Amino acid sequence: MFVNILCYSLTLCLCLYQLTLSTEPITLIRLYKFTSQFVTISTWYCYLCHCSDTLDDCQVKLTRALQGSYWYQCSKLTQKDLTFFLRRLQQSNHLKFIKGSLILSKIFFTEIAKLSYNFVNCMRVGQ
Repeated sequence: MFVNILCYSLTLCLCLYQLTLSTEPITLIRLYKFTSQFVTISTWYCYLCHCSDTLDDCQVKLTRALQGSYWYQCSKLTQKDLTFFLRRLQQSNHLKFIKGSLILSKIFFTEIAKLSYNFVNCMRVGQ
């Protein structure tokens, strides 16, 4: 999955570069191709990051619901199981890659968009 994210990030940068800084005239079909690729990849990234945030929000809701459920009045076996469950719920539940160094969220999506824009600006200055 990390390789997919890396490839899509690179494709996003290159599509944005082709759309904004192309020196040669682009045909209508090619313009449509680059635009559709850019919109598709941006939508995919946004959806993936939104799903990661939704997953974390659902975990927070589950934690609050479990803490307010009077679980301590249950049988000893149920209390033991729920204690382990609560322990697992204490960590963030965003989608993570490379042992947590790459965490997908809406903030990550914003950083990728900024990176793509900075790449295009860097290429513009280099011309």
